[in-house]
Amino acid sequence: MNRLTSKLFRDLKHTKSFYDDIYIFTKSPKIEDHLEALRETLDILRDNKLYVKLSKCVFCADEIPCLGDFVGRKGVCMDPDKVQTIKDWPVPRNQEELHSFLGLTGYVQRFCPDYASLIATIFTLLKKKDKRNAKIHFNDEQLKNFKELKRRLCSPPVLHLPDFSQPMHLRTDASKFAVGGVLFQVVDGVERPIAYTSRKMKPAELNYPTQQQELLAIVHALAAFRIYCLDKLPIVETDHKSLEGLFTQKMANRRLARWYDILAEYQPTFSYLPGAKNGIADALSRRPDLQPETKYFHDLSVTSFDDTSFSLALSEVSTDTELMKKIKSTYAKGREIQAIFAAIKRRTSTSETKTQRQRHKL
Repeated sequence: MNRLTSKLFRDLKHTKSFYDDIYIFTKSPKIEDHLEALRETLDILRDNKLYVKLSKCVFCADEIPCLGDFVGRKGVCMDPDKVQTIKDWPVPRNQEELHSFLGLTGYVQRFCPDYASLIATIFTLLKKKDKRNAKIHFNDEQLKNFKELKRRLCSPPVLHLPDFSQPMHLRTDASKFAVGGVLFQVVDGVERPIAYTSRKMKPAELNYPTQQQELLAIVHALAAFRIYCLDKLPIVETDHKSLEGLFTQKMANRRLARWYDILAEYQPTFSYLPGAKNGIADALSRRPDLQPETKYFHDLSVTSFDDTSFSLALSEVSTDTELMKKIKSTYAKGREIQAIFAAIKRRTSTSETKTQRQRHKL
């Protein structure tokens, strides 16, 4: 059915279809232009002996339901039924109810800035390996985030309809615990958001150096907005100035090499944006109460790379003198360590003896 309708309406710029759903839209303010587009579509259906059910049709509306959202002249907004469902949703009592709530909010997360930060503490309730109907208890912070998430999703922004003839702008940012981004276009000098994205970093990603975390935010955002950025060279705005010369670097580790392949598919243009002006993306990735207390080694720089190995250099690492003394004294007393030292000495002395014999023979 989808193949049939796509073939029938492929020459009509004002008609799109998805399986048995047909959408007719016009940008002209004149009702006559819209009626003419409607007439052309109905003529094609009649010529091919296809029928529509009148009770399921909506004519000359300012906005219509489309694939789970509402699309209209002002842009894309959430389905009012979903908004009401979220508004009436009670506090989940077990993991199964929480899974259902997060599944619903995850579908509409592009309407909610700072979504990843809000659900980060709530997700910890799912880490316990209990049965799905096991009871859960919200602490004060989790309950506060739950109510704030409901409030934001019940009053979501109207997202701009993308104009593929105009450049796409992607603004990203990374904190020490999350990455976020916003896709937008500039219309008459005003930034119009198309969609938001954010997620919490994985444990391994928390150890990435700052530059790689910023690049991770870009790779994540490009993947989230893939359908918008593939045919348009996106302009990536970031507050990390070193990323402007990303493609001029001659050395990279394996992770960066993999990300370079992904970036090469999009061919983005990097633009530096001071942190003070990077408000939305910065808010999506930062939340002081979610920052891990554990301190990690950051600012690793690649010093060399080849096909089989690579090395990293640590910067800004201080040593604890007292701790080093304790380690040395423990080494001196440990039997296993002494056995290792003895084996190394025997191997060294054996190799020196062989070298001396070879010299005598020569």
